[in-house]
Amino acid sequence: STSTPPKSSDPGALQELLQLREEQQRAEESCRREQLQQAQQRLREVALEAQAAQLKRLRQTSER
Repeated sequence: STSTPPKSSDPGALQELLQLREEQQRAEESCRREQLQQAQQRLREVALEAQAAQLKRLRQTSER
C-alpha cells in the first residue's frame, strides 16, 4: 500500500515542511561557513609562503 502525500491543507504537514527547510538552510549555511574558513586558512598559508619566498629573495640579493 502506498501512502498518499499529505494534503496542503494539513497544518501539521506544512509546519513540518517549514521546519525541514529551516534545518536544511542551517546545514547549508554551516557548510558554506566551513568552506569559507578553509579558503581563508589556505589564503593565509599562501600569503605566508609568498612572504617567506620574498624575504629569501631579498636576503639573496642583499648578500651579493
